[in-house]
Amino acid sequence: IEGAGESIVLEYDDVGVAIMVLGVMNFVLAAWVLLINVYNKAPLIVSNGWKIRIRKSKFKTQAEENLTKDRDDLNTFVCARDMTASEARKVLREKGPDAEEFTYSGSREFNSLLVTIDYWWLNFKMVVDDEDIQYLVIYTCIPLIALTISPVFYALQLLDIITKSSTLVNVIQAITLNKKQLFMTGLMAVVIIYVYSVVGFFYLNDSYHMNVASLSEMENVCPSLFVCFMSTFNHGLRNGGGIGDVLRKISHL
Repeated sequence: IEGAGESIVLEYDDVGVAIMVLGVMNFVLAAWVLLINVYNKAPLIVSNGWKIRIRKSKFKTQAEENLTKDRDDLNTFVCARDMTASEARKVLREKGPDAEEFTYSGSREFNSLLVTIDYWWLNFKMVVDDEDIQYLVIYTCIPLIALTISPVFYALQLLDIITKSSTLVNVIQAITLNKKQLFMTGLMAVVIIYVYSVVGFFYLNDSYHMNVASLSEMENVCPSLFVCFMSTFNHGLRNGGGIGDVLRKISHL
């Protein structure tokens, strides 16, 4: 690098140190962004998570509805302190932390360490299951892996461009939303290749001779049906003209 009337030659060690420093800065900034997003979004994620959980729950059976009706008629109420830990956990998981069983005194009281741990575990799981948080966690882990294993992993952060472009998001969704159709198409391709391998094994076996670098003569790459299938699959997909590019040429054609 030339400048200010002098030249500076960066040695490999200097480049390594510079990469390490930039990597540490990258990790710190990514971790900071992750913490800010968790701090700002976690309450909303948890609130929406409980709403969805309560909406999907099937808390009341017919017997429980009758029991509730009887309790209302008797003007009685069962609070968390009168429940066992398993009963309180069931109420928490199916009616949420704001259920009347926990808020009878005006403030939330679980009256059980097990239920409290379960409550915080469910909150943590809701936050971790959020796709944006998962993305930021992976993004934060990449520089950490690059610092400890290899700088090659820094290249993975360039995939962040996918989240910045709606066009690329649509491209990815075109694959993920049709994964079943794509899988069945790939399976059909494997079946067709296998059918051709069977034909090649029984009728074109002499043509499956290829040059091998370690040998001075051509080797038969179709000695068995399995090897014939693997050879057809390998060379057939990697060559522009299919398996015909590597089969032995017939002189009269």
